[in-house]
Amino acid sequence: MVQRATFLVVLLLALQTALATTYPLTVHDELGAELMLPAPPQRIVSMIPSDTETVCALGACDRLVGVDALSDWPARVASLPRLGNANDPNLERLVALKPDLVLTDEYSGLAGRTIVQASMGEYPQVDPEYVVQKDPQVVLLLDAPNGQMLAAAEARPGWSQLRAVRDGGVVALDWQQVDLLSRAGPRMGDAVVLLAWLLHPGRF
Repeated sequence: MVQRATFLVVLLLALQTALATTYPLTVHDELGAELMLPAPPQRIVSMIPSDTETVCALGACDRLVGVDALSDWPARVASLPRLGNANDPNLERLVALKPDLVLTDEYSGLAGRTIVQASMGEYPQVDPEYVVQKDPQVVLLLDAPNGQMLAAAEARPGWSQLRAVRDGGVVALDWQQVDLLSRAGPRMGDAVVLLAWLLHPGRF
């Protein structure tokens, strides 16, 4: 059975520390619990694409033994076992891999000046009427690859009067752009450039 110390919720700095420091190492998870790693992790499972990318960016791709269903970068992780996702992992398969570190990082994502308030939580369900009330200048359609297109957005009650709709500020993203903007990993700099280009196309 995988021990509790195996399951860490870590930030990038903690991950860097875990891969390049002296041992034994004591770290703290997001709940403040103290966890001890007796030795450098050699068999790592990543359940979040951003963590997969970060592990590889730190030169430890060869230590990955399994990843979540959405991890697709860099290309070398394509051959690794798929273990579901952080919210619905395939525990039997995960345990069989005998990992000594399981990464289940959580990030709130990238944002510019957004109409979504921090008090609404990490993954808020935004009411369409709230969007009408806030009248955003730009709307990024992260569901566009799944068929959520501009016409469908404009058809929502009240949305035809949004500044974003009137001024051409509704942007349909492709899968690569969605992945880049939703994964807080080592490509975050590229995501910032993309976001800046999407919000201020005339300046880039």
